[in-house]
Amino acid sequence: MAKGKKRHPGHQSSRAHGAPQEQGGEKPVTLKDMLGADTLAKLKQQAETLKQEEARLKEAKRQEAEAAKEAERKRREQDFEYLLNESSLDWKKYK
Repeated sequence: MAKGKKRHPGHQSSRAHGAPQEQGGEKPVTLKDMLGADTLAKLKQQAETLKQEEARLKEAKRQEAEAAKEAERKRREQDFEYLLNESSLDWKKYK
């Protein structure tokens, strides 16, 4: 049988002593509070730049897909077999 550690009811764990506790209505210090105003402004500017770049890339990709679709449509318009397959086979209505 292995002996286990006995716990005393009045004894608190060491984790409770090392953890900071909030006093009354005080807020804990955040990263935003620790950063300077200029650093925060640079981060916001960088985030805005990244958003604009992402929007620009998305628009470029959309335009590229649209151009490819248009090129495929034009290529198919010149393909007689495709036009024949896509046309209505009910020639009686044109007589």
